[in-house]
Amino acid sequence: MFSRLQRSGLMLGVQYEGDSIKITPVGLITRNAATRFKEFVVTLFESGHYQIKVDLSQVKQIDGHGLAVLTWMTVRANEREGQVTISNPLPQVRRLMLAVQAHFMLEVSDYELVAS
Repeated sequence: MFSRLQRSGLMLGVQYEGDSIKITPVGLITRNAATRFKEFVVTLFESGHYQIKVDLSQVKQIDGHGLAVLTWMTVRANEREGQVTISNPLPQVRRLMLAVQAHFMLEVSDYELVAS
């Protein structure tokens, strides 16, 4: 199921996989989209979903706002004994994550970035 986040240009694919939810953002996670993405994740957390997989294979660009949402998700999920797993970032997204040292918050492996 894909849904477009209002006025952000970002689409989200959402799949339920047992106890976890897989989110596949499509497009850019920049300022406005990051705000809408966070609002969507808040609804998941309010529903008790703290096991979240984020597949970034369709995200062509992410900025500091988008990285802040991923970091916030990680902290919030960990507070509730959950986990956020970030996988398949495109090379330009991976480079930004490494450049801003997101690997201190996210464990970086060859194919996934796993939030610790």
